[in-house]
Amino acid sequence: MLISGIGFLLISTSLPAIVIAPFLLSIIFIRLIKKQIFLTNNHFFIISFCWAIACAWGAWYAKFVISGKVNGAMSDYWSRGFAPLESIRGYFNWVYMTFTTEFSYFLTFWMQDSVPLITIVSKVLLLLSIPGLIFLAKKYTAATLLLFSPLLVALFLATARILPFDNRVAIYATWPFIISGIAGIIALQNWLPILFRPVVSTVLSLIIALPIILITIVLPSEHPPFNAQSSQPVLRELKKQLQPGDILYVYYKSRHALHFYGPKEGITNYVTGNTYDNIVPYLRELDKFKGNKRVWFFFSQWTEKQTFPDSIKAYLGNVIGKEIARIPDPDGNKEDLEVAAHLYDLSGQE
Repeated sequence: MLISGIGFLLISTSLPAIVIAPFLLSIIFIRLIKKQIFLTNNHFFIISFCWAIACAWGAWYAKFVISGKVNGAMSDYWSRGFAPLESIRGYFNWVYMTFTTEFSYFLTFWMQDSVPLITIVSKVLLLLSIPGLIFLAKKYTAATLLLFSPLLVALFLATARILPFDNRVAIYATWPFIISGIAGIIALQNWLPILFRPVVSTVLSLIIALPIILITIVLPSEHPPFNAQSSQPVLRELKKQLQPGDILYVYYKSRHALHFYGPKEGITNYVTGNTYDNIVPYLRELDKFKGNKRVWFFFSQWTEKQTFPDSIKAYLGNVIGKEIARIPDPDGNKEDLEVAAHLYDLSGQE
């Protein structure tokens, strides 16, 4: 019952987990058949039923329950995560690009900004996966199909435009390429022993393993912990700088940070912006603050598709007022990892 309950909660609260549920369920079933797990048939049925309900509910919710506006924004935002169906050539080109990009994200996404060439690791593994898949399929056909079931499920959901094959989905779906890549080295050793001597296999293994290890050790920026959007330190400093009469305008996507950390830091009086599909309504919303000497803008959740915080800062600081102070991101982050508060003087505008 514990397994069924935990699985139901994890799957139903994290849509990307849908892609790995059939794989885990199959592992449990195989161990049950081989009597390697203390589980009755009834218990397995309960687990299967609960997980199936969670998967079905998640897929149904993503496809039909989410409002049309949100679903449309999701489709636009993750357009690269949904498979194009206009042509077979376009579809397979998308498959290749998606596998390459998302496997790189899974392996080294935290390093790519500092060392873009680190993506060579994933590309080498993907190349080795071609002979690796052939080798595994010939020797362990059923096991290979089971191994790659998360990838196949993710591919199906992206093709059906239910769940985009993007970002977090990569964590659940692309890890089998590590196994097939290593299997590729073994396959080439068996098939081409003259070309792939032990020294060549060692070099390939080092190309895969060493860069990630060395970068993690050498570059201070890659040392944990990795902080992103640390809202509480910004709000703590903001509380110190707040003066009577100050207005705090909170970007809509940052509202949860204020709801959670605001009361802890003594900040309860603020204006939460609305959400819009384009920047113009945001700017009109800001016009109501004209004439005020101290207006704070708190933001986080910047995205490439919605760079609204940049436009808001430019409007407040260059069009209807001027920036007079700022509380920068405490970790020095920018763009999608940044959280900050900027203070503007809008008293020159009525």
